[in-house]
Amino acid sequence: MEAGYFKEGIRTGIWRYYFPAEDSIEWMPFINSTHSIVTNIPDFLQVAENYDSLAFFIHRDTSKLFKVIISKGPNTFGSLQQYHDSVIAEFNRKKVQYIDSSSQSLATSQADTYIYHQIHGIYNAQPFYTFNVGSIKSGNTFIEVTVRTSADNESQGRKVFFSIIQNIFIDAQRFMNNKDVISAIH
Repeated sequence: MEAGYFKEGIRTGIWRYYFPAEDSIEWMPFINSTHSIVTNIPDFLQVAENYDSLAFFIHRDTSKLFKVIISKGPNTFGSLQQYHDSVIAEFNRKKVQYIDSSSQSLATSQADTYIYHQIHGIYNAQPFYTFNVGSIKSGNTFIEVTVRTSADNESQGRKVFFSIIQNIFIDAQRFMNNKDVISAIH
């Protein structure tokens, strides 16, 4: 359960969250330099990189692990399965120690498909969570949203991830259509 206000399709101001514990996040709008990525980001993040095809945010307190990456570009993976394989290969290449991981492929009634990853692991002796979703959109564009946070900040990382993917516009199109229906989960 959550409560707050939207402005032009994105979260703004203080939002209250009541599960799993009471919490609040102050959201502010983000529009990249070419207006091709529009979303909301928590006020505790700052822009690290901002391009036409990439928005990268880090925690204002640089001693804390909290990163958000939003990217769009040509589909170089071919399929979502190949993207999934690439994500796992990258974690393996970095010698991440897995604590828990899951992935799901989702298809919608409007023929959109997404692949979701949640990885809880240890990298460089630091426990972390990664939440990630990728999708191939019309025109052969690949869109990816990733949140990575320290394990002690997992709940806030999860809230930020699911809040952003519901309220992100890529080239003036909502990334996940909130009126669409999930038709299959694999």
